[in-house]
Amino acid sequence: MVLLATANAQTETDFDKRETKLAEKKEMIKQSLALTEEEAPAFWSLYDEMEKEMVALHENQKEMKRQFKEQPEDLTETEIAEFIKARMEADDKMHQLRMKYINQFMEILPPSKVLELLKLQKEFRGEMKPEDSPVRD
Repeated sequence: MVLLATANAQTETDFDKRETKLAEKKEMIKQSLALTEEEAPAFWSLYDEMEKEMVALHENQKEMKRQFKEQPEDLTETEIAEFIKARMEADDKMHQLRMKYINQFMEILPPSKVLELLKLQKEFRGEMKPEDSPVRD
């Protein structure tokens, strides 16, 4: 019972940290992109959709890594090869997701703002510890 409460408290803390970092990230984007009144609603709707999908992919990758780390010595060469293949497929999915949203951002923003967004995303990922990141490569 105590372990469950500790796990829940840890999960809430992780969630709170992630939400704080996401709020900081969004504020940085808001200040840097200087979106017009016409751009802002479409941008934030699309951005929130992208974040949701990226977090889901990231969580899936994190779970895959956790499972691999728990008992790596018990894995066969075939299981290790399957893990490597799954990891590469997950990386490809993340890349495809980024491409999908970059193309959609290009439809609603000037290319200079999309480039600035990409720079900010990369900068923000560099400032954060991997375990705190809501979105990672």
